[in-house]
Order: sequence, then structure tokens, then C-alpha cells
Amino acid sequence: MTNPPIKQSESHLQQQCIKWMQYQHSNIVFFHVPNGGKRNVREAVRFKREGVISGVADIIILRPNKTKHGLLIELKTKIGKQSMEQKEFQKKVEQFNYKYSICKSLDEFMKVVSDYVFDL
Repeated sequence: MTNPPIKQSESHLQQQCIKWMQYQHSNIVFFHVPNGGKRNVREAVRFKREGVISGVADIIILRPNKTKHGLLIELKTKIGKQSMEQKEFQKKVEQFNYKYSICKSLDEFMKVVSDYVFDL
């Protein structure tokens, strides 16, 4: 009898992706924008005044390749869907020649990053 597959949270997926990036591409500038989570009203107002906007991608890679200025990656669980704010953010960054991808697994993430980085 085999165990049912464990549901992977976005947080766990993100930790795997960051660990891989740190090992595989330590020379590239990349970061996570801590945009989500539960906030009290006071903190949410302060963050908005500080420039936090809804829909920002989870991982931002500041490295141009031969066709794009940078890579932005939204991580989702297997059943996760983009919010309207995320779709709007995607449209905005793509019109300024940034690549935007949605990844639902570490394998997808590794492929997207490798294809982007080696497209020189």
C-alpha cells in the first residue's frame, strides 16, 4: 500500500526553488517580494504607503538575456490559479519586455530558469 501524495504548499515550493537558485545560480541577483500573508489593517495601510502592490510575482530575477530584461516567476500549487491582480501585473511587466512565468513544481521552475538564463 502506497501513501497518498503530500500536498505541497506554495511556501514549500518556494523554499525548494530558492535553495536550487542559491546552489545553481548564486551569481544571479534574485529575490522574493513578501507580498502575501495576513496583515492587520494598520500594517496593510503602512505597506500600501510604502509601495506594496497586489499581484507582484513571487520571485524576481534581475538578469537580462538576449530578448528580455528580466524574469518574474509566480509560484502556484498544482491547483492554484492567478488572481486578477496577478494577471494585471503580468500584463504590465510583459509590455515592458520582461518574461513572466507560472511554475507549479520545482522541475518547471528549473526548466523555466535554465531556458531563460541560457538564452544568451
